[in-house]
Amino acid sequence: MTLHGSGRITADTVAKKISCELDIVIARKLTDPGNKEHVIGTVMEDGTTCLDEELANELYIAKDLSLLEGLGHT
Repeated sequence: MTLHGSGRITADTVAKKISCELDIVIARKLTDPGNKEHVIGTVMEDGTTCLDEELANELYIAKDLSLLEGLGHT
């Protein structure tokens, strides 16, 4: 489940209702360098990355995430 802002309150309520633990993961979005609103992936707090490779290919964005440093992850 992906939530932001006050969504944690909703997630906590849902987790209690279905008797599950709630884990919180902090992630930063990677955006298309040409459009900061267009998310192409995420970087987790431990450095793990997840990139929408199909979208990155369509946008001709390098798969080497080190090349994206400073170009659109917020």
